[in-house]
Parts: sequence; C-alpha cells; structure tokens
Amino acid sequence: MISLASGTEEPQGSTFRAANVSPNEQPFPPPPVEQTRNDTEGLSRLLQEYSLPVAVASSLTSWTKGANSLAVIMALLAGVQVALVQLVAQNESLPNDVTTRSLRWFMYAGVLIDLGGAASAIAIVVTSTAAVAAARDKIILEEDSLPHKVLKGDPIPEILLTEERETELLEEFGIPRTFKLLGWHMLISFITGSLFIAISLCIWIWKTESSVIFGTLVPLVLITLSPVFLILAATVQE
Repeated sequence: MISLASGTEEPQGSTFRAANVSPNEQPFPPPPVEQTRNDTEGLSRLLQEYSLPVAVASSLTSWTKGANSLAVIMALLAGVQVALVQLVAQNESLPNDVTTRSLRWFMYAGVLIDLGGAASAIAIVVTSTAAVAAARDKIILEEDSLPHKVLKGDPIPEILLTEERETELLEEFGIPRTFKLLGWHMLISFITGSLFIAISLCIWIWKTESSVIFGTLVPLVLITLSPVFLILAATVQE
C-alpha cells in the first residue's frame, strides 16, 4: 500500500493492527491464571519461613513461663499433701472425730486440686507450642483472618494489643477458646490448693501440738499466704 502524502510504502497489515489494539490496553498483559499462580507461590514461600508477630510470640512466652512455674509448684504442693496424708494414716492416736475427718478431706481435696491445676498448666504449654501451626492453618484456610492480613502487611489492631484483650489476640491467631478457661482453672487451682494445704497444716498442728505452738504458728501461716491473697484480690478486681 502506497501513502499519498509522502509517497513512502506502508507495511502491509498495519491498518489491521491499529484497528484491533486499544490505546489503553497493555501490549502483553499477564494472564489471570499466571498471576494467581505467582501469588500462591509467594504465599507458600512466606509460610515456609513463617513466625508469629512479636506481640503474639511475647504473650505466649509469658504464658508458657508462668504455666511451667505453676505446674512445678502445684506438683510440689501435691507431694506435701500426700506426705501429710501418710502422717495422718500412721498416727493411730488421732480420734475419729469431725476435726480429723475434716483434715483428711482437705488433704485429699488439696491433692486433687493441685494435680488438676498442674494438668491445666501442662495443657497451656502444649497449646502454646502448637501456636505457629494453628496460625499457619488460619492463613491457608481463611483469607479474611487476621494472621492472613498481617502476613500481607496489615497491622494488628491496637485494641487487641491491650492487656484486657490479650486472650482475644491469641484466639485470632488460632489459639482455641479453651485457652482462657485453662488459665483460669490453673490460677484458681493454685490459690485453692495453697489455701487447702494451709488449712490442713493448721488442723494438723492443732491436733498434735500444744496450744502455744498453734497460737504462734497461725500468724506465720497468714504471712506465708499473703501473696496468694494478693493474687486473689487482683483476680477479683479484673
């Protein structure tokens, strides 16, 4: 085809290309399937090296350390109660009255409560160790979940970073809702078990020692349990 304006020859087929290519259209747009595959591969690479956000990881670390400490303490309290049970069983001079039966009840109940609290503490530790896998599952299965959004670059809402909403933040990252119940059970078991062992010791001292020794040791028991009372007061205020 010969151009009348310049007399130069125009390549054949140029008119066809100009009629079929839009000015706003990219010359070679990537196909949607290829783009989706690239996004999936990028997410897979991020998941292979995934770690929890600092706020979540630090919260789980504090829970794990506290649960480990209380598990050891409550196991020791249960051992003390068992030793006291053996002393009562071997002491045949104790009368089988209401006080002795109450002593045995507090000892047996204290052992059960301490063991239950230790079990809750262990359950908290086990749940915390599986937090990364739980968050990874939410990223893969729930695109609208908070872990998925944070992985894409969104920040964690400030309301979830407060102390009152700590367990809600953990739940958003895959920790089950029973985690909070386990924490309450662990704390209540520690407080109750400590009170029961103190009551058992007081009854034992009253039954086997003189009134002078009993009267001087009771104030020491109250001083010893003062941290437990402070924890109980703080828990009630929350």
